[in-house]
Amino acid sequence: MLRNHIIIALRNIWREKTFSFLNIAGLSVGISCALILILYINNEFSHDKHHDNAENLYRLNTVFPGSDGDGMPTGSPPIVWAMKEELPEIENAVRVVNPPQVEKNLLRFRDRMFYETRGFIVDSTFFDVFSYDFVEGSPETALDRPSTVVIKESIAKKLFAESSAIGQLITIINGDDPYEYEVTGVIADRQPNSHIDANFFMTMNSPGWGEFINGITTWAGQNFIFSYIKIKEGTDPAQLQSKINDVLQKRGAEHFKAMGRSKELRMSAVPDIHLHSGFDLDLGTNGSIEQVSIISLIGFFILVIACVNFVNLATAKAGKRALEIGIRKTLGAQRTSLIIQFFMEVVLFILLATVLGFLLMDILLPFFNYLMGQELVLSTVLTPDILVAIGAVLGLTAIVSGSYPALLLSAYQPAKVLKQKEAAGSGAQMFRKALVVFQFVISIVLIGAVTIMLQQMNYMNSYEKGFSSGSKIIVPLNTSTAKANYENMRRQLSNIAGVNQVTAASYLPGDQVFNDMRVYAEGQSISDGVLTGINRVDYDYLETLKLQVITGRSFSRDITGNESDVILNRKAVSDYGYTPEEIIGREVFTDSFSGERFSFRVIGVIEDFNQRSLHYGIEPLMLQHRKEENYEYMMVTVSPGSFKAVVDRMEDLWHELVQDTPWEYTELDQSLRSKYEADQKAIVLIFSAAIIAIIIACLGLFGLSLFTAQKRQKEISIRKVFGASVRQLMRIQYKSFFTMVLISLFIAIPVIYYGMGQWLAGFVYRVEIGAEAFIMSGAIAFIIAILTVSYQSVKVALANPVDVLRNE
Repeated sequence: MLRNHIIIALRNIWREKTFSFLNIAGLSVGISCALILILYINNEFSHDKHHDNAENLYRLNTVFPGSDGDGMPTGSPPIVWAMKEELPEIENAVRVVNPPQVEKNLLRFRDRMFYETRGFIVDSTFFDVFSYDFVEGSPETALDRPSTVVIKESIAKKLFAESSAIGQLITIINGDDPYEYEVTGVIADRQPNSHIDANFFMTMNSPGWGEFINGITTWAGQNFIFSYIKIKEGTDPAQLQSKINDVLQKRGAEHFKAMGRSKELRMSAVPDIHLHSGFDLDLGTNGSIEQVSIISLIGFFILVIACVNFVNLATAKAGKRALEIGIRKTLGAQRTSLIIQFFMEVVLFILLATVLGFLLMDILLPFFNYLMGQELVLSTVLTPDILVAIGAVLGLTAIVSGSYPALLLSAYQPAKVLKQKEAAGSGAQMFRKALVVFQFVISIVLIGAVTIMLQQMNYMNSYEKGFSSGSKIIVPLNTSTAKANYENMRRQLSNIAGVNQVTAASYLPGDQVFNDMRVYAEGQSISDGVLTGINRVDYDYLETLKLQVITGRSFSRDITGNESDVILNRKAVSDYGYTPEEIIGREVFTDSFSGERFSFRVIGVIEDFNQRSLHYGIEPLMLQHRKEENYEYMMVTVSPGSFKAVVDRMEDLWHELVQDTPWEYTELDQSLRSKYEADQKAIVLIFSAAIIAIIIACLGLFGLSLFTAQKRQKEISIRKVFGASVRQLMRIQYKSFFTMVLISLFIAIPVIYYGMGQWLAGFVYRVEIGAEAFIMSGAIAFIIAILTVSYQSVKVALANPVDVLRNE
């Protein structure tokens, strides 16, 4: 019986080649998207679940009561180990530090020297708390001794080729003086997913950063440490969190009073961090449950559109198969047997589509990895969890695609069918139209989303940020040698033709200013202070960026100043309770961790500019100049026609003065564009999804137009005999499709408005959703519909009615 069902199903598929191709093509695209989605979801939910006792691992996040923000994933250095001493429920603890403002670490071994990112400083207990795969060395003892480091296998090969790394001494420079470390462990390059994805780990028991961190005693400030605890089995996290905050308030009360702030700690489960952290600044690039939900929804709807295609085309062909069903029922076929037969056809369609889906998946996966920053591989589908998920999706696809056609076709009554008194029925026709409307609603929503995203990106690109970013070369000063030679380089570069200005700063435009303090006006206290970012800058900084001075003056070599002289932006002045004219010459204040008061004299006020990306609003900012400052970046403005010559001369000068540091540079415009890279990739992803959805919808629409044209051939021919023009005949055929697209547009408009309103809420500076987005979406949908149905409509309208009617 099964063999008979398979043979009949294959014959039916072969007999209707066009419809079979449309069905298989649509399903294969939908299934390939579903397969990629399964890999993506599995990958996103797998982070940090591989650690031993992962369910007992927590991070201590900091929350400032009464502040506007949601807090931060970091805390003060001494807190976590004090908690370990005071609370027996805590089995172990570890601190992790990604040194602030250290984007790259310089690694050196003999004559080999290169930069590496993501070099973390950790306590010796790190590998007791977190699980990593070691290639060389022992995780239990790797970081026990001072000045030791564990590196990835790829770094070991670059440094030592094929030699063993264990016991080798390497020099690491991470924004400070060079220090020597002994390699005591090598970990595999490919580790299970974790939010702590470092290229190498240095022990906290080391000079430089480690010594600095271990010397910090404040419980209120210096919140740049990621603190983790491993709790004992059976401990109630809620009760422990309450105890942790009791200890915090008891041990840190004096510090909080001196700083004029209070804070609390929140325990966050380590396996939840990747998707639920929600912090901008973390140890790695986290995902978000919202993003996973949106992408899952898009993938789900693409698969549903493919299933809708199948249902539409299957029910459209119902009239053709009515006679077959009537005869088979007359010969004794039971309805159950017919349902099995139709489901067998669906299963064969899905099996063929799945084979093509895997081939498409192999083609599309690298593109998806690029957009989402993933490293998904096709071989992952062989894991048991993925195979079960794939089986479930394919089974659901078969049920969704096959149920309605099987039940509809098997329900035909043979007497009515053989007398040719029953067609597909008005109910089936309405159902098909509803499915087409659904397809176009999804397509129009995606088109509208892309349209508004592009409008937002264009708006941000053209938005006046308050400073000049063109023709500016940025050179990172990553080592103490580079910092020490800045002034010498500045003097020599200033004499090169094509160089207009040379300056330096601790933070670039577009970066968040991590160095901040609470600043208050005269007559106030630290409890009234406004959190203000402090950027240390060299002379000519304002002139280089063309920042507008509202009142007062800039820093000048010609005027003897004081290191307490500062320049404020308009936002800071307003938050302090002054006008720009009132604050010139006045002092503002801050307090140290010990309560000592420091003053700053305001010499100038500048117009607000976007220090951070346009995702964020204007924040209070203070610019300060110090004679002996170690700046992080040198900024050079060049004449457009001299760019290459100046860069070549700068490189030569760099190699002459800074021989222990590799030369590298970027452009400020390029650095600013990188802040919106995730948004640009989101546009490409949604655009790609829209294209896929439209292609699948067009396949179904083409099939329906083919069926409709064939069904109405006799009617069209009779109308033509009675004098109807080609234009009138085309209008008749277009009418029903245009009506469906119009209904789709009206349904899609509120969905677009709400969904994109939520997305735009993530930008402080954003476009308003206007009618042009909806008009554009509708116009594109109508054009697509016209192009899809035109071929068959024109073919039928131009057909010779004599040939058509002769065959009746």
